[in-house]
Amino acid sequence: MQTKKKGICGICPYNCHVVVVLENNIIIDVLPDKDSPHGNLCPRGKVAPHIVYSDRRIKKPLIRTERKGTVSFREATWEEAIDIVGENFNKIISIYGSKALASYMGGGSLEDSLNDFYIDYFGHIGSPNDMSSGSICYVASRILAPVTTTGLYSRAFTSDIDNSDVVLAWGTNPKTDSGIGQFRKVLNAKKRGAKIITIDPLKNETAEVSDIWVSIKPGTDGALILAMLKLIINSERYDKKFAHEYTYGFEDLIVYLNSLTLEYLSKCCGIEIELIKEITDIFCSTEKASVIFYTGLEYQPSAVQNTRAIYCLWALGGKLDVKGGLHIDRYPAEQATEYEFNIDNIPVGAKEYPVFSALCGRGQFVEFPKAVLEDNPYPVKGLLTLGGSPILSYPNKDIWKSVYKKLDFLVVIDRFMNEECKWADVVLPATTYYENTSYCYYPDSIRLREKIIEPVGEAKNDIFILQSIADKLGFGHLFPKTDREILEMAFKDDKDTLKGIKENLYGVKRKEPEVKYKKYETGHLRKDGEKGFPTPTGKFEIKSTILEKYGYEGLPVYIDPYELGYKEEKYKFLLTTGARSLFRYNSFGSNIEELAIKEKEVNVAISQRDAEHFNIEDGEKVKVETPFGSMVFPAKISNIMEGVLHIPYGGGSSFQVEGWSKYNPNEICGYNFRDDISGFITCKAVPCNISKTKE
Repeated sequence: MQTKKKGICGICPYNCHVVVVLENNIIIDVLPDKDSPHGNLCPRGKVAPHIVYSDRRIKKPLIRTERKGTVSFREATWEEAIDIVGENFNKIISIYGSKALASYMGGGSLEDSLNDFYIDYFGHIGSPNDMSSGSICYVASRILAPVTTTGLYSRAFTSDIDNSDVVLAWGTNPKTDSGIGQFRKVLNAKKRGAKIITIDPLKNETAEVSDIWVSIKPGTDGALILAMLKLIINSERYDKKFAHEYTYGFEDLIVYLNSLTLEYLSKCCGIEIELIKEITDIFCSTEKASVIFYTGLEYQPSAVQNTRAIYCLWALGGKLDVKGGLHIDRYPAEQATEYEFNIDNIPVGAKEYPVFSALCGRGQFVEFPKAVLEDNPYPVKGLLTLGGSPILSYPNKDIWKSVYKKLDFLVVIDRFMNEECKWADVVLPATTYYENTSYCYYPDSIRLREKIIEPVGEAKNDIFILQSIADKLGFGHLFPKTDREILEMAFKDDKDTLKGIKENLYGVKRKEPEVKYKKYETGHLRKDGEKGFPTPTGKFEIKSTILEKYGYEGLPVYIDPYELGYKEEKYKFLLTTGARSLFRYNSFGSNIEELAIKEKEVNVAISQRDAEHFNIEDGEKVKVETPFGSMVFPAKISNIMEGVLHIPYGGGSSFQVEGWSKYNPNEICGYNFRDDISGFITCKAVPCNISKTKE
């Protein structure tokens, strides 16, 4: 007998509202919930039955039987597996102390309730080394940049697209990057006459519906932003009251801009001066200009500074906290915290990336190999990973193999086998979100995630797995053991919300404050009620005092990809990687045949003119060479800027289909080629060459 049940998609963290079709309590189909504004279904969600019931699912705990580096396990009971994990983690603690344990949560576990309970997991026993995919995503643009400029986290800001006359999609594709909600808003804005501008090396789905596609060299967004600021300030089209009353460092910015010519900035970003002037004029034509930006600006040599420059452009352009602009819609806003650490117990990577750790309160995982291989800053001997694969997410797989080989104990929690499993001592099977009771946060509401089906095999909710391990380490009482306890513990101080999400299918609306604009003029952004921003100076910090405190340049300075020692004379192209896809979520998707059939292989996108210049045919094998290595890929002639190549990420695992299993572009991105503030790998702006090959 078939039944239909409304719920929340259980495949990725976007939390789209769906209707699940069940037959004998088994999912047989998934449809978008057309009654909900959050209703959507992407290709990943559509093949949910193939994912949930895949033969590749890990369904029982696994314990290693042969040497590391092999897929050699035996099935075990949960009791035996957790006993072994507890015994080995406790042994590490007894010899090296709690800081010798670390955890890493990847994008595959970014579920709202898990995020809430995972925070400071080993921190409960004194380890400062609970880390996450924030070491390679999100933090640069969503924490470091806004906090060092405005004192606020990015979640305090909303791009008010619904009221915009101009919308800029900058280094992001809302069709694939943020669920469907923002893309729908962009389409609606276009229908009512708003001008849409996309700034991206690739002509993506958002660029296809834009009035103007500005093709830009990867890693050079800062040059374009500074050129626009230079034009706006020189023509006195900036917000003079804001600049003189509410900013710190405006005069220093003018001096810096005067040291740069439009010709230089134009050459850096590959955009003609006339086009820069055109989009600047459009930007200045209205107060109601909003911006969507994200990862395209993160993986660059000046990732944090380029994103800070975006905030400066909107603020000085008079479009900050106004209707139709970049609105601060949450107030009183959550004030940013600057963490301090015991010198004898600092997180891994805190010395190398002090701003990252000070503003996130955790370590930078990019330095994890140094801790394991060199005991720097101290020995780390145990690692717990959840829904992540660092060996695919970071460059240089050989480093990670050495790390995993040297670890005393490695535990993997996941739904499918990944490369880390080859080195794991114990592998624990996690449920998909369709098998969980939980809750989901939305910009406007909170909704109960009702369990759609019972767990497949012996898989368990990640939270319950963490609880079992914590129990062996002495802090299990801090975690829920049942579905009921998840909700009771999460909402222990908010019984009304818990009651509301249980009684209302689509949850309860967040309590939104009265809409106010330019709150920096009224004291609504600071705890003390004074005008301005919650920064050390009380101003919008064009020149960041936090960055200067830790030895960095305070102004949003630009660093060109070719200024890091890899000369344009030798490397004629720039490689960008990692444009997102509706068929994949990070490294997940290319291990599912029903999804992989839509994108059968990793290829390198090249423009028609560049292909003709090198006599490259579509599908022909080509070699991409960077200062860090070379790989061979099939060529794909695409609508991409000349002089730019793009390779999708997420490949390189033997558990993926053949067209993906051998290809990981991170292997030709430098492990030490990073943004010096965030530590982010600069995999979207790598100097390179391309040539035909018979390999």
